[in-house]
Amino acid sequence: MKLLSVLFLCAIIGVSAGVPGCRNESPDSATVPIVLDHNRMIVDGEIHKENGQVRKVRLWVDSGNPTFTLSAGLAKDLGIDQPPEGTPGIEVAPPSDVRIGGMKLNLEGVAAKVVAQPFWLFSTMQVDANLPSTVLRHYRVVLDYPGRKLTLAKPGSLRPSGTPSPARVQPRTGIIQIDAVIDSESYSFALDMGASYSFVSAEKLAQ
Repeated sequence: MKLLSVLFLCAIIGVSAGVPGCRNESPDSATVPIVLDHNRMIVDGEIHKENGQVRKVRLWVDSGNPTFTLSAGLAKDLGIDQPPEGTPGIEVAPPSDVRIGGMKLNLEGVAAKVVAQPFWLFSTMQVDANLPSTVLRHYRVVLDYPGRKLTLAKPGSLRPSGTPSPARVQPRTGIIQIDAVIDSESYSFALDMGASYSFVSAEKLAQ
């Protein structure tokens, strides 16, 4: 009867404080649907609090920003410090358990900041935080616009496909640079999925 009770507990809630084999292990990859809003990729995620509660979050994929940026509203819900009145933001420690598609994200070396201003940064897309380049750098990332899907996979768990293109990844920030040829001249571009449009410096446009 005791064994049946343990098996039933594992099947229903998937966790157990002291029973081997009942732990909720994080998968090696996750594929989740995306919503395109203002040309930005939005995905659903979860933040697991230390008290066991789960906060649902909406994140925008932001490969051009190395800082994990949280809204003041999300920070308040998580019990994280708020920016002093009249200041745009404050540096904080990132949440310890952020998940997408059930996979716990690697936040090693990720800096975080609570941002109160500009308010529209979060309210326009109704998001809670971003998914920065410092997190994305730990994974093989598949941005499937036609299929409206995002895949994150630990190194070695997903075989790449498609046509490869040379790219440079900044080791500390995870920001990607690629070269493009315009009128027979080569230019270096940052691959910023967090921006809603492409932009070029005024100096280069003048040329």
